[in-house]
Amino acid sequence: MTSLRTFIAIDFPKEVIKQIVAIQKSLNDSISSVVRWTTSENTHLTLKFLGEIESAKELIIEKTLDDITNEINPFYLNLKGIGVFPNWHRPRIVWIGIEKSQPLYLLAKLIEEKMFTLGCQKEIKPFSPHLTIGRVRDNISNEDIQVLEKRCLIHTINIDRILISQIHLYKSDLHSFGPIYTLLNSSSFKATL
Repeated sequence: MTSLRTFIAIDFPKEVIKQIVAIQKSLNDSISSVVRWTTSENTHLTLKFLGEIESAKELIIEKTLDDITNEINPFYLNLKGIGVFPNWHRPRIVWIGIEKSQPLYLLAKLIEEKMFTLGCQKEIKPFSPHLTIGRVRDNISNEDIQVLEKRCLIHTINIDRILISQIHLYKSDLHSFGPIYTLLNSSSFKATL
């Protein structure tokens, strides 16, 4: 039986993605060789990484996501701040933060619970919403880390009231040049603001 490497995510409007690309370009000016930047088409907020699922399960997952979105109202998100995971001593991921949002956490909790009932692995780490905008290369020097940290600290990111009205199921194919994401299904929130 064939399997798909999948995840559930929120996409952002083109205007927001343009602002994120501008931030990446600004950061890239001084550290172009040490960070591999996320492409604009791959920028999203991951709600749940499902991993490998049997292709036969795809329709059940899509139906479950439709059921979840029937219960959810559209809501707004605000992007705030920039940082790295796990820390500035060993940066691996460059991210843009997402301001705490009760509807977002409720959505993530519902997805986690429903996907667990379908046999998907339960997430060990608590939900930490962020947008991955770059991956730091292994060979980064201490000097480059300091430059990256300074560049990130001078950026004031304040993108407010981004309307969220859908979630998406994606397939992820890994390649040497980076992942390719293919949209499998979109589920729209049925309730109204």
